Amino acid sequence: MIKNRETAVELSNRLLKISGAINDAIIFAQDRCPDDEFKEFRLAMGRLLDRLYVLGLEPLYEEHPDIAPPELEFKPRKKK
Repeated sequence: MIKNRETAVELSNRLLKISGAINDAIIFAQDRCPDDEFKEFRLAMGRLLDRLYVLGLEPLYEEHPDIAPPELEFKPRKKK
């Protein structure tokens, strides 16, 4: 996907910030929405987080496994 390591690092940082903001939104909604609304919102945000990872972060980490945060425990699928 992104060959330039420096660019990949910056994109990873930006996408991880987006992921954090989505998680913050889920936490914000939890105490402010009826249970059924919250569950629907959380499910939608979970899908969004999945797509952010699969389409954005995972390709960056496949190309540059060393930039993946350790807490993600990323395991490359590609053979180089």
